[in-house]
Parts: sequence; structure tokens; C-alpha cells
Amino acid sequence: MANIQQSETKKVHLDQGNITALEHQNTYIAPLPTPTNMAAYEQVKEGFAERMMRMAEKEQEHRFKTTLQKVELDAYIAQAEYSFRKRGQWFALGGVAIISSLSTYSLYLGHPTTAASIAGTVIVALAGVFIYQSRKSKPSEKPDSQVSTETEPTQQAIDPAQNPS
Repeated sequence: MANIQQSETKKVHLDQGNITALEHQNTYIAPLPTPTNMAAYEQVKEGFAERMMRMAEKEQEHRFKTTLQKVELDAYIAQAEYSFRKRGQWFALGGVAIISSLSTYSLYLGHPTTAASIAGTVIVALAGVFIYQSRKSKPSEKPDSQVSTETEPTQQAIDPAQNPS
């Protein structure tokens, strides 16, 4: 998509009362030059405009492929992270089942203190993991004491009659 900006600046020299400079500027932002410029390039060398068109088409195709590859890579990474978390949950379930079995077996053998310490340690460790993961996944927020309260300076009109300097 083309973006054309035009600006015209007139500078007047007040001492002589006439215009000392007149500036006219056109800015054209697009992948290809304007049609008039394209025709001028074609006059310089036959086939130059066609080469410029092919160059723009190749660049657009490359940009599309690069964007598609990035989207596919992002999807692959998201799937891998999901798989990793799911596998971790299954291992955690298995570990809790084994530790619960050990704690129950220890209680069955008549060692209630050992059973309680095994179960308590596992519960505290699991709670710590969940708290760590929940804090890790949240975006960091500044505490209220660190929030900046600066304001931008305001421009004030100064009356020369009231200005002491």
C-alpha cells in the first residue's frame, strides 16, 4: 500500500519583504516507485521496471514464507510445552501414589511418626512447587511503593511584563 505525503514550506525574509526560499517535497513510501518514476526507470534501461516488479514479488513471497515458518514454529513450541507439562503431571501423580503407599505401609507397620513425616514432607514440597509455578507464570507487577508518580512538566505562558529578569 502506498503512502504519499506532501509538504510545502515557504520561508519569508522579513527584512526584504520577499520570499527567499520555496521548498516543495513529495515523499512516496511503497515497495515500488510511483508509476511516473517507473516509466523513467524503463526509459533508462529496457526491462528495468519488470526487474523491479519481480524483486518486489520475490520479497513479498519471502516475507510470507518467513511469517508462515514462524507461525508453525510457535505452534510446535506450544505443543511441546503442553506435552512437557502433561508428562510432568503424570510423573507427579505417580510419585504421590508411591509416597502415599510408603506412608500407608509405614503406618501399617506401626510407625505413625515416620508415616506422618513422609506425608507431611510430600505435601509441603508439592505446595511449594505449585506456588513457585503460579508465581513464575504471572507477569511481574511492581509493588505500589515502586510505582512512579512523576508528571510531565507543563508549559506556561510567561508575560514579559511580569517576568523579573
